[in-house]
Parts: sequence; C-alpha cells; structure tokens
Amino acid sequence: MPTLTGFSVDQVGHRGQWVASPAVQITDGVFAGKLHDRGKDWNSSGATDAHHAVDAVRAECSA
Repeated sequence: MPTLTGFSVDQVGHRGQWVASPAVQITDGVFAGKLHDRGKDWNSSGATDAHHAVDAVRAECSA
C-alpha cells in the first residue's frame, strides 16, 4: 500500500487538542494509519514532558 501523506505534530504546542491531518483521497476503499511514537521530550529550554508522539486517532469519511 503506498503512502498517501505524512505530517508531524508539535505535541507541546497542541497538548490536549485534536490536530487535523492533510486530506487524502482513497479510491480502493481501504484506509490504514501508521503512527510513530518518537516524541521528543526536550528542547533548548529543557524538558517538555512530551513523551508520546500520539494519543488518539479519528478518521472521517465522506463521499
């Protein structure tokens, strides 16, 4: 299955919020999501406590 899109989320800047991904068109009726847990828990100011790269995922489909 080819990759249709990819994006990153500033977890600290969007803590507790839903973040929209780019819209993709699916033509074969199959959707699969792949999540990477490589959160960065520090920056130049110190610890950010952003240990997880993702928490929940929601997909919405329309015709």
